[in-house]
Amino acid sequence: MKTLTLYMAMLLAGSAVAQTKIQVNYADKAVKGAVVTLSNGRMLKTDATGSAIIADGITIASVTYKDAVNMVVNAKDNVYTLVPSEKKLYKIIRSEPTIEACELFAANYKQSKYIEFVNHKIQELEFVSASEKVAAFYDDSDMQRFLEKYPHSEYAARGIQMIDALAWQKAKKANTEAAYASYVKMFPNGLAVKAAQERMALLK
Repeated sequence: MKTLTLYMAMLLAGSAVAQTKIQVNYADKAVKGAVVTLSNGRMLKTDATGSAIIADGITIASVTYKDAVNMVVNAKDNVYTLVPSEKKLYKIIRSEPTIEACELFAANYKQSKYIEFVNHKIQELEFVSASEKVAAFYDDSDMQRFLEKYPHSEYAARGIQMIDALAWQKAKKANTEAAYASYVKMFPNGLAVKAAQERMALLK
């Protein structure tokens, strides 16, 4: 277990009977059973919601949690997030990568030797998510945002092709001269420009 020193020493000052609720999160999820040690020696454990109640004016000395952690990120409103150690979080990303875990790593370990891998993994996961939205819901909004965010990504060409293909499917469904003309204007070098022009000619 690693003891973490919190950077914010005092909570809101108040009377001896006044109380303050604190929230402890671990990788942005509520922590049940985190030990909050106070300056008066008292030790509290967070409940199922990651919360603990302490008297106003009492100093929080440290927080201990069973998993390996080495950082406390202080947020406003008495919310404290415990971040996994660099190696532990990297191990999580290698075994079960998620955008949330990668972004947590990127935000807290900018100088890490693993940061290039993690940033690339974020791109990959965002592309996969956007691709699934195109395929499942015929919605290219996330892919459009991906291309704006990563115009030079190795996935950019594939993303453009997916948007092109979806636009062509929508044009065919509408089956109007205006729809085909709109497709050609949007994708002058598109995969289906010739087909769109042929259909436009038939509809005139």
